[in-house]
Amino acid sequence: MRKFIHLAAFLGAIFAYMIVHEGTHAILAAIWGEYKAIRFSVIGPEVIFQTAVENRSGWEWALISGSSNFLTVGIGLVLLRYRNVFISRTELLIRSIGYYLNLVMLLADPINLSLGALVYGGDAAGIACGLGVPPAAVHILGFGVLAINREIAASWLLPAYKVERAPFILKPWFTKEKQMNP
Repeated sequence: MRKFIHLAAFLGAIFAYMIVHEGTHAILAAIWGEYKAIRFSVIGPEVIFQTAVENRSGWEWALISGSSNFLTVGIGLVLLRYRNVFISRTELLIRSIGYYLNLVMLLADPINLSLGALVYGGDAAGIACGLGVPPAAVHILGFGVLAINREIAASWLLPAYKVERAPFILKPWFTKEKQMNP
C-alpha cells in the first residue's frame, strides 16, 4: 500500500506540474493571440502555437516560453520554504504529495531547459528567440539552475522528509556542519 501511495503522489505531482507548466504557456499564448491547440504525446501535453519556431521573434516569446519555467521553480521554492506544512502531517499521502510536488517543481523545468532541450527542443528555443541569444546560453543557464536546485533538494528537501536512501544523483555534493534552513 505504501508503494501505491508514493506512486500516486508522484504521478499527481507530475500531473500538477504539467497543468501549471502548459497552462502558463496556454494563457500567455492566448494573450498574444498565439494559442493554437494542445497536443498530447508520449511525454505529455504540449501547447501548439500559431507561429512556427523558425518565424518567432520578439520579447513576448521569451515570456510565453519562459514564464512557465520561472513559475514552476518559484512554486518549488515556496513549497520548500513551507515544507513543514506537509512534513507535520501524519497522513502518508499528504506527506508524499508535498515531497514529490516539491521535488518535481524544483527539478523538472531545469531539466527541461538543460538536458531536455538537447533531446526534444522544449522551451529553450522560444526563450532564446525572444531574448535574441543563442540557445546554448539558455541551456547553460538551465544546467546552472539544475545544479543549484539539485543541491537544494539534496541538502534541504530530502533530509527534511527523512529520505535515507536517496539515489546517487541526489546525494549532497557539499557537506555542512549543521542543517541549514533556506
